[in-house]
Amino acid sequence: FRNSVGVPRLAGCSANGVISNQWEFEQKGGITIGLSHLPGSRIESLSFSPRQFQEAASSGETDYWRRLIDPGAEGINGWLVFAEPLQIDVESWLESWDSSFPRTPLYGGLAHFDREAMSAVVIADDFVLTEGGVAVGIGGGVGLAGLTAQGCTPIGNALTLTRAKGNILERLGNRPALSMLETPSKDWIPKPGREAKGTFFWAWPLTSMSKTSSGEISWSGICWLPASQEGL
Repeated sequence: FRNSVGVPRLAGCSANGVISNQWEFEQKGGITIGLSHLPGSRIESLSFSPRQFQEAASSGETDYWRRLIDPGAEGINGWLVFAEPLQIDVESWLESWDSSFPRTPLYGGLAHFDREAMSAVVIADDFVLTEGGVAVGIGGGVGLAGLTAQGCTPIGNALTLTRAKGNILERLGNRPALSMLETPSKDWIPKPGREAKGTFFWAWPLTSMSKTSSGEISWSGICWLPASQEGL
């Protein structure tokens, strides 16, 4: 495909859904391709393996990743990264990558993996990788700007989490959690004995949590407990 279309770089990963124009397909076979024509840009790419990640972590070199790309690393305005999360400790990788490219924007995603086969796929030019990832740097006269978005529609007013036990929310706004959600979402709550359709999401600012800065948003899927527990 890369040769027939004539693109110098091709990067991507497996996913459990694809989006094309106004259409979204989840858990079905398909592929989505985005082609970009960037006059005045310069493109660099690097495929990396779990072994290289271990080397970067153990060496303590702050310029480990930059050294692998030099001299092409100069003038890169941002990175697009696709990686598999099974063999790579993504948080640690991000930390080591940021030490090589401080204050350089980085965007991308993690490959969806098959839970039965425990495998994921990353595409890097002509190669299909089952471990590691690929980073594509964009420089020259082209920069990158990101936007984080969530597809859920807010329901009701913002509620403050005031008491929780483990992963169970007991009180929102100093009132029983379930009673606070019944009014704005009464049509969404499954009746006893009836399975909820799809996944219901709720977001709230964790202003009462000591380890969380004010205004931080936590996204979580909600599981309905027996009514006697009055929790979520």
